[in-house]
Amino acid sequence: MKKIIIYFFLLNNFLLADNLIRGGGLNYCGYLINTVNQHSQYSGMWKQWITGFISGYNISNNRDHLIHLEDDAIFYAVKQRCEQKPEEKVSEATLWVISNN
Repeated sequence: MKKIIIYFFLLNNFLLADNLIRGGGLNYCGYLINTVNQHSQYSGMWKQWITGFISGYNISNNRDHLIHLEDDAIFYAVKQRCEQKPEEKVSEATLWVISNN
């Protein structure tokens, strides 16, 4: 239950700040899946955006979310969430991974 409350708090704040998100996170998860499936070299681009987003999130919130995981593991967790929810934005999927790990 605590994770659900945290997720909704994060999502609510995220929706209010949606106009502050830049880059790949504005795309829908379906786009991430399509680009990676068609051109595997694009996974590096997505990985950079995701890790940068998490770094910025941690710095702005004075947190240390996911610092124990390798960048590849974080990317694959976001990719897995995107496969489950292709209509979500990549930034929303990344926030879901942050709040559920």
